[in-house]
Amino acid sequence: MKEITRIHIAKISYDAEIDAKKQLDAYLKTLEAYSNDTEIIGDVEIRITEILAERGVAKNGVITEADVAALKEQLGEPREFMADDDETPAQEDMEKIGEQSRKLYRDTDHAVLGGVLAGIAAFFKISPMWVRIVFILLALASFGTMLLVYIVLWIAIPSATSAADKLQMAGRPVTVSSIRELNENETTKPHGDRTASRRVILTLLGVFFVIAASLSALATIAAILGVTFSSDARSVFYTGESDFLLAAFILAVASGVLFTALMILSAYASFTQKLTKRVVISSCIIIVLGLASFTAAVVTAKYGSDLYRETVTKNTQEAALSLPQNIQSAKALVADTPGMKFEYVVATGAETSKSVVRAYVPEGEKAPEVNVTLQDGILEVKASKTAEPSCGHGWCLGETQLVRIYGPELQEITAKTDTSLEYQGDKQDALKITAAEDADINLATNVLVLTVESGEKSMVAADAAIVRKAVISVHPSAQMLLGTVESLTVDDQKSCPAHTREARVSVANVTSGRMTFNGKNQIATTLDSQCTEITIESEDNNR
Repeated sequence: MKEITRIHIAKISYDAEIDAKKQLDAYLKTLEAYSNDTEIIGDVEIRITEILAERGVAKNGVITEADVAALKEQLGEPREFMADDDETPAQEDMEKIGEQSRKLYRDTDHAVLGGVLAGIAAFFKISPMWVRIVFILLALASFGTMLLVYIVLWIAIPSATSAADKLQMAGRPVTVSSIRELNENETTKPHGDRTASRRVILTLLGVFFVIAASLSALATIAAILGVTFSSDARSVFYTGESDFLLAAFILAVASGVLFTALMILSAYASFTQKLTKRVVISSCIIIVLGLASFTAAVVTAKYGSDLYRETVTKNTQEAALSLPQNIQSAKALVADTPGMKFEYVVATGAETSKSVVRAYVPEGEKAPEVNVTLQDGILEVKASKTAEPSCGHGWCLGETQLVRIYGPELQEITAKTDTSLEYQGDKQDALKITAAEDADINLATNVLVLTVESGEKSMVAADAAIVRKAVISVHPSAQMLLGTVESLTVDDQKSCPAHTREARVSVANVTSGRMTFNGKNQIATTLDSQCTEITIESEDNNR
């Protein structure tokens, strides 16, 4: 049994065989003789403890001669690389060894804040700039969540403080030669340039955080004002079924305020170039509260939305609609009820019995009455009351406020002011459409000759229908959508009020290549007159 004794390496106690201790002491004394740099010697001792740990010799473990031989082989002999001549055999040894496996450390030498991103860049052998760009994009996409991840990594990843740490971070073999080379490079490194670069980066980050804080504050204020002054929003939040929606909105505003505070705090830390413990703790608290409030807002909004839709569905009534007995003699349709959607389906015979009226009826109120009259071939449909304000936000408008009529093919359809009308059929020779102010008409049938009279701010969509010849008359701010047509004729008012949006006619293609605009036959081309803008999409795509 070999005699052992107590030794200390880098302030860590070990037991060592007597012969092993003598060999290790001689190695360190030789190193001290070749180098007066205590930092190198300290780093070598730290590296020795790491190599011993890799060999299974922990604190209070026993160091053998074999362990010392392995240390010398891995670190190299001091006299081989500490000579005053220019020969560098240690460099050749490093090339033979090749690149070692890298370890993840925080690179504080190239850090902007904590060195996390610079350390990740060193681990993957890429420029820190790309890692920082990706981090900023992820921070924006995650609404600041990545900042919390950064702080966690800052705490979890050790910093590369010793020369051995820095060499392992770079994937270089940790030898006395490489430690000496690293220390010499650091003493000649221009720290002033690095400090200036850090200052520039932090200033740019500060500007970014200020912009993000401003945008977040504006978005939060806009949301509050929108709910306060929008009648549609009030109809949602101030009804009996919307407590959860109101709570979700309050939570969302709170998360917006917290995100703004986080951006302000980040801007302060960037401009002052100080990341104190108080700032880190405050940031963590804000991020946790912000994520909690945002998640709660999403969950609450989903639950409130489902509850609201369930209430709307529960209070939606559908009933058969009685039509005049001589409905087959109808030639024209006039739909007149703002907020109500009308659908007319071309059908014959018994299918007319499928006509229905569907309406959202709040508890305690009566369903609206729909009157259908036929006189001189004109079928006029009008409801006794409009849609409830609680449906005006778009969730049930058009879905629960609906009149569907099945009847014969018509020659003319008219939608009165602020009325929505859809005409469905197979194909017919001619159809005239009249859309009053703010009316919305959708055509879902094929027509050989389509004539359209569109009022101010009206919308007529026939882009899904096959139309051979289109004759259109438009008023200011009206919109017309067409697919591919053979012939196109457009007339506008030739004069329009100042500061009024132009009428817009969008056509997929004109196969004849000619069109008539205000009585003048010309090449079918995109044009912009003082009152009307005509877009030929096929021409724009070929440019």
